[in-house]
Amino acid sequence: IASENARFGFVFARRGIVPEACSSYFLPRIVGISTAAEWCFTGRVFGAYLPRAQTLPFIQRELERAAAREADPELPRTLEAYDAICAEVRAYGAARIHGGVLPGINAMSLPVFDANAQLCLVLIALGAQSTFDTSWSGPLERRLRLAAQQLSADLGYVAAPA
Repeated sequence: IASENARFGFVFARRGIVPEACSSYFLPRIVGISTAAEWCFTGRVFGAYLPRAQTLPFIQRELERAAAREADPELPRTLEAYDAICAEVRAYGAARIHGGVLPGINAMSLPVFDANAQLCLVLIALGAQSTFDTSWSGPLERRLRLAAQQLSADLGYVAAPA
């Protein structure tokens, strides 16, 4: 039972951090693989573009938890490793995952900005690791980038000159 005003989401992605407490195991069994992947895979983009002051307390807490347990080797274990992931996302303007969060699933996500140059949503595509190409400058990345740029423009975003 929930109020008509209830909101459902996955707090880790909104905070730009990785899932914990067996979320990557149980979440797909609760909400389905597509929804779980969407909630998990968009977190890297949010973490890269949200203000650091907003995300740092959550990042530090998750890194402390990761240090206390065995975690996926692809996930960051230090603030420097997390910063490197965010730097890569900002450098490419996109995030990609190769089966790390949900085994067998690849994903690519790109940011969409509003008229105030604020991140407002993330476009994501995902598919089976064996057939889903997430290479930089590949066909999928090019199509997603064009769609993200068009949505951003439709929302009034004007990109800074390169």
